[in-house]
Amino acid sequence: MAKEAVTEDTDVIFMSCTGLGIIDQIDIAEKSFHRPVIASNYVTLWKALKELDIEYDGPHIGKLL
Repeated sequence: MAKEAVTEDTDVIFMSCTGLGIIDQIDIAEKSFHRPVIASNYVTLWKALKELDIEYDGPHIGKLL
């Protein structure tokens, strides 16, 4: 679906469904589309870590983590 939706004017790709198993695909999609890709669960994790002042040291997952 993202391939059909992305145009030259697209700034970011947002996947709003929390049921998608997108987290494993974020880095791949960012490299493919040359744009940031964010998803609900991904942003929730990022925000929780930030609020708890925890530095993420796991695998690279897109631009946020």
